[in-house]
Amino acid sequence: MDTKKVIRSAFTVGFFIAASRIFGLIRDISLAAFFGTSMAMSAFVVAFTIPNLFRSLFGEGALSAAFIPVFTESLKKEGKEHTWRFAVNMYSILTVVLASLVIAGILIATALLFYFPGNERICLILRLLRILLPYMFFICMAAFFAAMLNSLHYFTVPAAAPVVLNLVLIATVLLICPHLNSEGNIRIIAVAWSVILAGVLQWLMQFPLLLRCGFRPGFSINWKDPRIRRVRQLIAIAIIGIGVTRLNVLCDRFIAVFLGPESPSYLYFAERLIYFPLGIFATALGTVILPAFPAMPHMRR
Repeated sequence: MDTKKVIRSAFTVGFFIAASRIFGLIRDISLAAFFGTSMAMSAFVVAFTIPNLFRSLFGEGALSAAFIPVFTESLKKEGKEHTWRFAVNMYSILTVVLASLVIAGILIATALLFYFPGNERICLILRLLRILLPYMFFICMAAFFAAMLNSLHYFTVPAAAPVVLNLVLIATVLLICPHLNSEGNIRIIAVAWSVILAGVLQWLMQFPLLLRCGFRPGFSINWKDPRIRRVRQLIAIAIIGIGVTRLNVLCDRFIAVFLGPESPSYLYFAERLIYFPLGIFATALGTVILPAFPAMPHMRR
């Protein structure tokens, strides 16, 4: 893309990211007004951190940084037919890996419930985690679809997808939760299920545009594909950089659990204000520029 198109696309992405951040701020204000810094809100914050960690590693973060350069280079050198085969191969591998992680996570969370029968706070975190873990699958697949669309220079739909999560959560908190029983944790459980719904919508809303571009989903795994090997090499490098930051966040949240029932909520709401300007400017420019970069030269061998 030429400079003008990059700037124009960056403004488009920036607009939707700004919209997502604004609705995200409204979402957090709604959650704070409805749940405050209660144990239920803190448990949701901690449980939601884990699928968000894997989203950064296998979705919007490391996967996009590794997949987009290889996909773009394949488009230029091998054409769309061979590139779509690579995409189906990657899609199949991701499906198996993510589904396995979700199932394993649910089984581990279920097993841990038997070790903390008297700890209400930990049990609530684990119950919410079992609900929220499938979000990891849907949001990572949505990020994979977004990576392909960005590589094809379609930025609007992928940039608009994150707004869906905020809108669904706002609607759940303002329209559904007030009609649910205030006793127990049914309200925060409803919020957790709304996250799953939002993940499914983010995944499906990009599917029609990909079909028009020529992508046809299927199941075909070929680990010997050199492009898959290059993605594995690049994703390992990206995970080191991104994983350290996200693991720090995860550790902060778990430490906060033991400081008091309100601590994770305070930490979460403070972080949202910090990431507001970062997401608008840095994320927008990085999303548009990344498809212009080919795979790293030493990875082409």
